[in-house]
Amino acid sequence: MEEIAVSVQILFVCPDPYFAELFTNYAGNAQHEFSLLCFTDKEKALAFYQTKGDSLQALLAPQPFLNQLEQEDILRICLSDFTQRSENRAELQHLNIYQQRRDILADLQLLLGAHLGLNRQCMAHGHTHVLTFFSTQGGSGKSTLAYLTALRAAQEGKSAYISLESAPFTDVLYPPAQCAVRGEELLYAIRDRQDPVKAILPALTQNSHNVYVLPSCQSLQDLMELTAENWKFLLESLFNGGGMDYIILDLGSELNSVSRMAFDHSDLAVAVYTDDPMGRGKRDRLLQDPNFSQLRPACPCLEVRNKCRQKLPATDALIPVPFSKTIGSASSLSAVLGGNSDLFSACSQLLQAAGKER
Repeated sequence: MEEIAVSVQILFVCPDPYFAELFTNYAGNAQHEFSLLCFTDKEKALAFYQTKGDSLQALLAPQPFLNQLEQEDILRICLSDFTQRSENRAELQHLNIYQQRRDILADLQLLLGAHLGLNRQCMAHGHTHVLTFFSTQGGSGKSTLAYLTALRAAQEGKSAYISLESAPFTDVLYPPAQCAVRGEELLYAIRDRQDPVKAILPALTQNSHNVYVLPSCQSLQDLMELTAENWKFLLESLFNGGGMDYIILDLGSELNSVSRMAFDHSDLAVAVYTDDPMGRGKRDRLLQDPNFSQLRPACPCLEVRNKCRQKLPATDALIPVPFSKTIGSASSLSAVLGGNSDLFSACSQLLQAAGKER
């Protein structure tokens, strides 16, 4: 993904030099869609505002500082002990600074995104690499490869595996994680657009394989009723506040509006088909489907030819994965990744391919 130029200038007024330096450095290292111009001296900040205020799109300052300014067409965010977004841009917004720095940043991003319309692609990704696995072939090994890639990514940084299937079954991939939030509670939070910091991010739990996952939901009907907009809200909440280095998305076998949304948020789409007549036939039928052009990934797409019985050369568009007996016999997929060099190499190539698109 190409780096996006800074689009929002924020005047940040903070009387605490220690906090001002820590948060400015943290925000500067993590973001590209806005820039903080920091002042600890309110008189100097006021002078800057009076002479160069036209270059600013937002103010982040204590309420006494904001009160002495005329209410112009600029977003005013008050440093506070709670976060509150007003639907009216002209009214005062509040940002809770008495929380972890990444949570402060997540709340700030939500406020800026709601009122200033930051570039959605930049807002969605941050520093996170996103890979989406899909296949119209049942039994292709898509979910297994997706989770193995999440395992490999966990060796490089913080990695999350998110299944977007309408009826997922993940027990064969990893042991159930002890999540602090029930699956049904997460669904309600997503549908009601609840505060991600309070209702969604706490549901992200690191399992015994060091991969972050979401709680399972017992009500398949509720899960199947999630719309593309619902999933988009969840994913952008994770992108903005989850602190992930990698997010692996696992789609269902039907390509629909949810698939389109996932592709739009991805650095790399990974199509998985078996190296046999069934796999090749399913793949060819998809490519010949005239409706596929409307759902085709906008991001680069790479094919994994899975369960190969014969040696195939890797190319820029194709990664072959030999048939593996260890997947069925190993105690866990973590052991498979550590003991199968072909699978380890394939997952590494996928992560490298996603990184090249940045």
